[in-house]
Amino acid sequence: MRELDDEQIEWRVRKFTEICEETIRQRVENTRKRNMLIERLQIMKCFYDHSSVKQPAAGLTAREIDESQRNKRLQNIIRRRRMALEMIERADPEVAREINNSLETLFSSTLPAGRRALIKRNAAFAEQVVNPPLSAQNWYFLYFNLVLMFCLIAAIVLAVR
Repeated sequence: MRELDDEQIEWRVRKFTEICEETIRQRVENTRKRNMLIERLQIMKCFYDHSSVKQPAAGLTAREIDESQRNKRLQNIIRRRRMALEMIERADPEVAREINNSLETLFSSTLPAGRRALIKRNAAFAEQVVNPPLSAQNWYFLYFNLVLMFCLIAAIVLAVR
């Protein structure tokens, strides 16, 4: 997405939410689940509006926004998009696959072939940057917390007896 200009990014964000809403309305038969997903997508739209790439930060003009601020906003947009897709996938994996296919078809048809390949490589890289693999320190912290949790559970069980 870094290769795209701000208008293209904004267009993609809007198209993403439109496609999600349209697909959910058409494919999710459970009314309660459909309403819940659409409500959450509305919340995601608000987050997108507040993290807009074009929106100046803290009273700065568009020229004063440096590349790192733009990249941070792009990462927020990517993370929120991923969260929305994960939310939809938990509710209905088939709908999430259909949304992904629709997005790939739409976005790949709007770009030249060489640029499409470049954007796919950059998307894979951005995915790694936003969600890097767990380090040894992360695993240690995770195991430590699990041990603490088991000790806490054992202490509670002993206290109840």
